Formats: sequence, structure tokens, C-alpha cells
Amino acid sequence: MEEGEKEFTYLQDERGSTIRLFEQGEESQTIYGYDEFGEDTYRAQGHLQPFGYTGYRYDKVAGTYFAQAREYVPGVGRFAGEDWIKGDIEQTFSLNQVLLVTDTLQ
Repeated sequence: MEEGEKEFTYLQDERGSTIRLFEQGEESQTIYGYDEFGEDTYRAQGHLQPFGYTGYRYDKVAGTYFAQAREYVPGVGRFAGEDWIKGDIEQTFSLNQVLLVTDTLQ
């Protein structure tokens, strides 16, 4: 990321969340951290940058993350919009609102 004449380097965790921001040529760094629902545990101390939890862009006005098609609200751990894909009656596991992964062992 470039800001004016400054260049910054991002360090991300395995989910794509920004955890460190280094300023080019400086030893200083800004540390970021998130709880399991994406709430900023460091309260964006230091340099405020646009990427946060899982690499989503943070909207500082709304306090949400833009997750491609809808907004994610870290304070409640949910997406703001209703899920428009309800599931398939033929595949009953898809009707489970909580189920995130299915196991199809053969």
C-alpha cells in the first residue's frame, strides 16, 4: 500500500486478516488483532488502513466489513443482510442455518 511517499507492507494470518503493518524503511510497526467474530481487539491503534478481518475492507463510518456481496457486522458476529439462498429440500443439510461444512466421506 502506498500513502503519499510512504510505502507499507502487510503481514496477514492464515485467514487473510491484517495483523501487522510495516512502514518501508522504518522499524516501527502497527499491530492489529481480531477476536473470533472479527471485533478489533487492538481498537485500530496506530495507522488506520482499509483491510481488516479476513482481508475484508473496513467501513469506518458503518463499523462493518464489506464481504463481497454483503456487509459483515463484527459486533454481533453476523452478516447484515438476509441470506437469499435458503437451501434445497432435496439436500436437507443445506436447510441447516448453522451448518458451515458438510462431510461427504465415500
